[in-house]
Amino acid sequence: MNPIRYPHPAEREDVIRPVPASHLANEISRLEARLRDHMAMRPDWRHLQARTVWAQDKALIEQDLLILRRQEMSRWHPVDGRTA
Repeated sequence: MNPIRYPHPAEREDVIRPVPASHLANEISRLEARLRDHMAMRPDWRHLQARTVWAQDKALIEQDLLILRRQEMSRWHPVDGRTA
């Protein structure tokens, strides 16, 4: 089973660019589901290259998720709980 390959961060401007507030929750849940699926298909740990590619893909997904969660937090107002 070959791991899913995700593009390099420089090629993924759709995720790195700010996501509209109306789509943010959907994008976060989509990436969380992708991460769950990715974690379910762990490679054979005897093969170094498969482990390396799997770990790199996992890191890219987590990076996207972190970017979107930061966008979500930047829209939240700490005083009254509203979004910006």
